[in-house]
Amino acid sequence: MKMKLMTAFLIIGLITAFQPAMAEEKQEEANAAKLEEIVVTATRSEVKKEEVPAVVEVIGKLDLDTTVDRNIVRILKKNSSIDVIDYPGVLSGISIRGFRPEFSGITKHSLVLIDGRPAGATNLATILKDNVERVEILKGPASALYGAEAMGGVVNIITKRSKGKIKTHLTGGGGSFSTHYESIASGGKISDRLDFDASVSNKNQNTDFRMGNGHKRDNTGYKERYGNLRLGSSFTG
Repeated sequence: MKMKLMTAFLIIGLITAFQPAMAEEKQEEANAAKLEEIVVTATRSEVKKEEVPAVVEVIGKLDLDTTVDRNIVRILKKNSSIDVIDYPGVLSGISIRGFRPEFSGITKHSLVLIDGRPAGATNLATILKDNVERVEILKGPASALYGAEAMGGVVNIITKRSKGKIKTHLTGGGGSFSTHYESIASGGKISDRLDFDASVSNKNQNTDFRMGNGHKRDNTGYKERYGNLRLGSSFTG
């Protein structure tokens, strides 16, 4: 009898303890407001996505966090409808609205920006998602805003700007063909006016690629080592 009473009191106590927490969570959900998505690439000013007079895709934080690949090229390939050509360990190029893929900064038809500035001949395969906040993709002619290189469209890679205490993330993984990768990313405020984001990654495919029929393609193993660094400052007053 005593055991039954103790069990009953224990159950009541647990239920009572969980009720405030559940109520608090529901209150937080009720108070939470969904922020409207803002884009800047289509008009070179902040505009709500649904009010933009153009076709725009946004790859946000959720897409970046849930995509396994580390570099931005493969994330574009998996999360957008633009054509991405990727040669692992070498180069990558993009194509928008049927224009040929671009692999250099010469005679471009699809413009790549980093924080709104032309990326030039930057190899997109060297940009890690650890340093990216979101990607805005403008499809269709944008030469009036960005010049002749934007005939097919624009890809604007907006980098992360970490605030608050410095945080560090370690990531690792592996796969077929004796592939393994490791990366470390860190970011935050150095002082009241200075902040930074930095990342380093290493990826090795140590075994040559084997095709579906079992034949080995020689010299297809590769190594990738990339690093990114951003320093920012705020001047107020």
